Amino acid sequence: MNPKILIITLILLVIGSRICFCQTNSRNTSNAISSESLLSGELFDQSLTPDFATYFNADWLAGDIQLTNGRIARTEKIKYNGLLDELFWNEPLSKQIIKLDRESILQFHYLNFNGDP
Repeated sequence: MNPKILIITLILLVIGSRICFCQTNSRNTSNAISSESLLSGELFDQSLTPDFATYFNADWLAGDIQLTNGRIARTEKIKYNGLLDELFWNEPLSKQIIKLDRESILQFHYLNFNGDP
């Protein structure tokens, strides 16, 4: 076999194998994105809250949060404070309370609150 053809064949084989092994998974994984990447806000110091009676509910309730970009963060533990007009999120990994950015929230909905389906 001609050495030039052998070298060209080997180079094409190496380039072809590199292309095959560098492919990425292009499946749509939008449902697999965790809520940590969806929700943004700042840490909240509970000692700054004037009265705990201003919360819509004293307990953390599961709820869906629809964001202005069209995405939905589902079954998050949230509280709404009517006096401050702020929505708070109990971040599940660190157990810290996050005051969510008001500009990024379109609406929120508590799940199964008072028999709500």
